[in-house]
Amino acid sequence: MRKKSIITISAILILALLFGMALSCTLFSPIAGKWQDIKTHDTIEFTRWGDIIIESNGYIISGEYELVGSDVVKLRLEGLAGGFLSLFGADAWKYKISGDTMTIQSAGRSSTFKRIR
Repeated sequence: MRKKSIITISAILILALLFGMALSCTLFSPIAGKWQDIKTHDTIEFTRWGDIIIESNGYIISGEYELVGSDVVKLRLEGLAGGFLSLFGADAWKYKISGDTMTIQSAGRSSTFKRIR
């Protein structure tokens, strides 16, 4: 009976650890928040739940993001925008954060954003 209890407790602890690791990937994402391009004033919001909302030139584009490594974010945008970005290899952005400033590099272009929340 004691051996069965130890196995059950161990299984619960392992599941809790795995769940916590999966949850921490988005809940404690360094890019989570709303960012504004310092030149164009377009905004990008990365939610803690893995969603992305881009507001550019009066248009809103949404989708999902995933952190790949420590400095790359992979996008899966909805509609034509997502297909366009994937087609040209611009669906993976390299980012660097310093304080409230984030620099994004994609497809040979660099943009600087300030955190606004």
